[in-house]
Amino acid sequence: MGNKQTKAQAAVDFLTSYGLALVLITIVIVIIYQVAIADRYVFSDSCTPSPGFSCGFYSINSNGILTLQISQATGGPIQVAGIACATEPNATANGPAYGNIGVVGSPAFYPTSDPFTSPTIQSGSTHTFYTNCYGPSGVIVNHSPGASATFFIWMNYTVPGTSIHLEEEIASIEAKYS
Repeated sequence: MGNKQTKAQAAVDFLTSYGLALVLITIVIVIIYQVAIADRYVFSDSCTPSPGFSCGFYSINSNGILTLQISQATGGPIQVAGIACATEPNATANGPAYGNIGVVGSPAFYPTSDPFTSPTIQSGSTHTFYTNCYGPSGVIVNHSPGASATFFIWMNYTVPGTSIHLEEEIASIEAKYS
């Protein structure tokens, strides 16, 4: 009887240790799977502005319309002639790689619900812009909510009372479509 009891105890010890190990391995696999899945949805939204500018609120909707609140601290007012959004920087010239190449207030490049108004922004104040974001071939980039992308923002502006005219990248944004 002692031999059978020893074998039974060994079997119970075996099942307990390997069962516990199996449970722990399953928990680790589930955690890794959840983190890997969640990582696609946990996207760090960020806006990196150029000197003289700062980002306030920003979002992009599933139709490819970017809403962007910009503050400027250039030391004086600026008259904005246009703003553009593209998914790639322009490697060969200043301005967006595609889309609103001239970064001008042409109505074709802005949502019809929020037409461009060519605002004057005082130093230290903010303005909210609405613009379409373009991808390759000049197509508005739209995605389903939750998808993430990087966008490059250009502004065409003048300094009133001077001959200063600039067309420059003012920010890069990483955001999820809403």
